[in-house]
Amino acid sequence: MPAESESVEFGSRARGVRKALKLIVRDPAGLVGLVLVLALLIVAVFAPQLAPHDPLAQDLTNAKSPPAFSDGGSWEYPLGTDRLGRDVLSRIILGARVSVTVGFFGAAIAVALGMVMGLIAGFVGGRLDKALMSLVDLVLSIPYLIVVIVVAAVLGRSLFNVVMLFGVTASPLFARTTRGEVLRLREAGFVAAARSTGAKLPRILVRHIFPNLVGPLLTLATFEMSAMIFYEAGLSFLGLSVPPNIPSWGNMLDSGRRSLFTGLPWLSIFPGMAIALTGLSMNLLGDWLRDILDPRIRRARG
Repeated sequence: MPAESESVEFGSRARGVRKALKLIVRDPAGLVGLVLVLALLIVAVFAPQLAPHDPLAQDLTNAKSPPAFSDGGSWEYPLGTDRLGRDVLSRIILGARVSVTVGFFGAAIAVALGMVMGLIAGFVGGRLDKALMSLVDLVLSIPYLIVVIVVAAVLGRSLFNVVMLFGVTASPLFARTTRGEVLRLREAGFVAAARSTGAKLPRILVRHIFPNLVGPLLTLATFEMSAMIFYEAGLSFLGLSVPPNIPSWGNMLDSGRRSLFTGLPWLSIFPGMAIALTGLSMNLLGDWLRDILDPRIRRARG
């Protein structure tokens, strides 16, 4: 019997893997997004090993070198150098670490805080629900960018401050989503059956409610990661994110904007392309996750 049970479980997992692979192949845009996001993660993790030069090393003899495909360019610096002779490609590679850190940990904090508030509000209800949702509505009613800019200016330039700021200010979105799902799920038949067997609230939340929240929250987190990367670049551009000595795509845009029309356009073009490509890939991945994790969309597509 144990061997037969293990065989059935293995067969079920194999069917699940085949179904996931089939869904990936049927959605080329989602596959492209997944590949690009994985590539971004690899670049961020192994940035020091992948960077061809020291991103902080200055070489004035090679300052303002154009990209390799332009006249006067060299493949030693494929994307050119800045005014201080620092390799643009190496700085973009290292800047991916800032973007991935802000996007991933900011979204993780937002999911954790929002899910806890949403679970409590949706399942307990009553005055606690009204109090928590009133707080959520208050935060959501304030223009997001104004809050981010003001708080970032007060806290000062720090990667930790940016991550915590994005995580806290984005948590109401996840709280609202979690509460809505919990209100729907707590009246479902499987929850009523669990209650009838004497299951306690923590067990119901962990075993029956939480697994059904993974799909919506994961999809929303993917889109929020993309938004946080854009917001971080904007804060860096305004001088409110990481210190200027840390390579980030927003810092590179800020330092290169003065030269956009004065002979050094690559200083802004390539960091801007990195931001746009990252946002596009995460949105493609988010659309794909929504399609495969929402059973209603799966049934509609057959």
